[in-house]
Amino acid sequence: SFYIEEGAMREFDAGRRTEDDPTVLQLAGMIPRGCLLDADGNPHYGIRVYGSPVGSAGYVQNYLQIKSDEVVGTFRIVQNRLNLDLQSLWCCTYFSLQHMFSYWCQTCYPSDVLPAATNVDRCLLDVAATALGIGNDAPPLVVRRLRLPARRRGVGIRSIASAAPAMFWGAANSAIPALLDRS
Repeated sequence: SFYIEEGAMREFDAGRRTEDDPTVLQLAGMIPRGCLLDADGNPHYGIRVYGSPVGSAGYVQNYLQIKSDEVVGTFRIVQNRLNLDLQSLWCCTYFSLQHMFSYWCQTCYPSDVLPAATNVDRCLLDVAATALGIGNDAPPLVVRRLRLPARRRGVGIRSIASAAPAMFWGAANSAIPALLDRS
């Protein structure tokens, strides 16, 4: 579950920051402070900045898991609706579905995004297998061929989990020049 609190900055000391101390994560002004509860009901505090989670490790993990569950839900809806038209399912998978989790891979640390990306990868492989008619229990050689880019005679369904570090550092490489002082 997710809820929002309003908070004002009292102090922020990165050396003293712990996940158990919600007052440390209060923010300046009227920026909402979010709280995500994990499966055990423990609160984790943070905020969303342009749709990406910033906060305690538990907050980031729970937020990314929620987003991966939403993406997987979308995969299942598309798979169920296009189950009888496999060509359309393949086009949606190749051109749209495989890129749905890329934003979070670009804006979150690869170590944080790995569990959620693995969840999305598993479902993406299932949808691709349905679209190609190869079944869910494909041999490892077939899965490797699915993961290869087309230029290497593969199918082009790339692994999101293995590409996450490259996505993150590519986005950082694009953003860093804009942050440098050029005066």
